[in-house]
Amino acid sequence: MCYAQSAQIGSPEPEVRNRLRCWTRKQLEQVNSSARRGITVTASSSPDRSAPGNSKKCRSLGSSSTTVVDTLCNAGVSAWQIHRCIGMDGSRLVRTLSGNAPADVQERLGDGHGRYYQEITPLLAPLPGARALLRRVAELGLQVVLASSAPDDELAVLLKTLDCDDVIAEKTSSRDVDTAKPEPGILHVALDRAGVDAAHAVFVGDAVWDAHAAAGAGLPCIGLLSGGTAHAELQAAGASPIFDDPQDLLEHLESTRITALALGR
Repeated sequence: MCYAQSAQIGSPEPEVRNRLRCWTRKQLEQVNSSARRGITVTASSSPDRSAPGNSKKCRSLGSSSTTVVDTLCNAGVSAWQIHRCIGMDGSRLVRTLSGNAPADVQERLGDGHGRYYQEITPLLAPLPGARALLRRVAELGLQVVLASSAPDDELAVLLKTLDCDDVIAEKTSSRDVDTAKPEPGILHVALDRAGVDAAHAVFVGDAVWDAHAAAGAGLPCIGLLSGGTAHAELQAAGASPIFDDPQDLLEHLESTRITALALGR
């Protein structure tokens, strides 16, 4: 999530990327058997996740990102290795965790994600405080920009779930960049569309890759723990201050760079 001042008034742009996937064991086995090397892909965007059919809902910030949590499970890949890559560009994540598998295997993994992502969309729900946070930022006279590198079809799902189109000034998608985070390209596009520079913006993210991308774009980064990344890791990557989730950030908004931008400081 990125907030920035415009040329006329304080107007932050939020970069909120959260790509969420919750798959059943049966679905995982189907992808596993279809991939030559037995690679399976699964993911969830937040600690509050469940498989289809369970009573819980998978949580998504909707754009901030939105939080995206990606998980690639292979017989030889440990959970801690997977978690270290959460928030990374999807192609790089698959390439890294699959041991640079052949292109056809990586393509099948991507295709499988697309199919199962659509199946779990009814489970998506905004993270606590996500909608209220975006609306409050807009009330402060700031731009809200969804800087996502998700494909257009997934972005449409996230926007529908978030249900805040009336306060989102601009948005980006995978069509705008070749490589997503930790490369800062998507943030440069977001800044350009908002008509501001990095000196008049702030970024909110929930992964170390968010913080690295923000640093690459020259943006201060506010961290959220709702992506499952430890406080110390976000801090080491450059995020500061750090809050539990969107609701926690909303409750402490006056102490952050976001409010400072709104006041023209």
